[in-house]
Amino acid sequence: MAHKPAFTMSDNNRLVTVKVFASDVTASDLQNVKQLLSKYNIVDTDAKTLQMNLDKNVSIVLCKNQTDYQKELASIGVPAGDAQRFTLDSGGLTDGSTIVIPLYQNTSSSVLANTLGHELTHAILNQNVISFPSWMNEGLAVTDGLHIQSEVENVVAYQGYTKQMAEDVLKAAKSGSLWPLASNESKVLSGTAPYDLELQDWLAVRDLIQQHGLQAFSDYFYRLKIGESQSTAFQRSFGSSESAFNQYMTSHLSHAAQTPDDGATLSFRVPAAFQGHIRILQHGTQTWVGFQPAAGVNTVTVTDSGALTGAAVPLVPVQDSAPPDETTLYVNVDPFIPFTYQGQKVQTAGFAVDYHYGIYSFLNAWIRLDNGKVIYLNEPALFGIQFINISETQPNSWLMPLLSPPSGVTPS
Repeated sequence: MAHKPAFTMSDNNRLVTVKVFASDVTASDLQNVKQLLSKYNIVDTDAKTLQMNLDKNVSIVLCKNQTDYQKELASIGVPAGDAQRFTLDSGGLTDGSTIVIPLYQNTSSSVLANTLGHELTHAILNQNVISFPSWMNEGLAVTDGLHIQSEVENVVAYQGYTKQMAEDVLKAAKSGSLWPLASNESKVLSGTAPYDLELQDWLAVRDLIQQHGLQAFSDYFYRLKIGESQSTAFQRSFGSSESAFNQYMTSHLSHAAQTPDDGATLSFRVPAAFQGHIRILQHGTQTWVGFQPAAGVNTVTVTDSGALTGAAVPLVPVQDSAPPDETTLYVNVDPFIPFTYQGQKVQTAGFAVDYHYGIYSFLNAWIRLDNGKVIYLNEPALFGIQFINISETQPNSWLMPLLSPPSGVTPS
């Protein structure tokens, strides 16, 4: 291979412009997007990951509602039927160097930051690479978007998000319905797959990064640039054929879907002012176990059968009359003096942890008021108690490293 020039970062931000589709996108909406781009260095983080610079202007168009999103998609050439479907299930779309963001689909800073990182990856690739497999394009975009999200979001909430993404692919692997990695974007956009193909693409790209590093992608794209075929460039950059890699991924995903349940370790940071108990109901069981926490960090382990270890002051187990929930572990925060929330007395409050395929992931926090109203929260914190870690006792050693963002790509 000819000598590949060293990458030098350009001033990519000067080529990115944020626009509004209509007047219902407020000045605050516009400023929020600009602040996210700046605060988390999204453009340059993507450029550094890909080892590519922008060489043409990129427009980010913000839409406030479905009608405007559909109109803007139609204006850039998206067929009417696809545009209508995308208004319901896409967080953004990139065509060439135009990015369209539906703000109604990106309602939190972490999700919006993810979408910006994702779509800007597509824009950079569109300007630098003529043709390469769709699964690599989407996988890199999801990887970059999640990397940005991890900078914005609480770590337990972020890990819960990525674990549940992986579970979607493992479900398909366990049922034998995995599709081959898609070389053509039309398969991804068709919406006919029984699961989100982009998530499979993400795991495939993360595996290649884990094995070969981000530099292998830079080598791959350079090989394409100097005229090597996709198959030759893939073989030389990643050490196998694309078909062999696809078989490898199918095998590893199928194996990961069979990961046994060995329980989980849970950690909480408890303020000195809290007086009460923390109780835990393991999925598939009807027995609440628990402990009286001390101020500071409290770490306990719950076995697959619901036994509790590591508690300095364990509680007497309590039976639950409700049928067991097979896929959710519950944590109940039980104060001696009831909490109040928004002026209302709290009946119960706690955290929900999803369980599938050997994986425990934060789902939400909840507050049930005396009037029967239930409030669900996305952050793993309640009344000063922070849920700071959820880890499997025996995690799948291949899968779990793929769920973290690759290291060493955030520009200083």
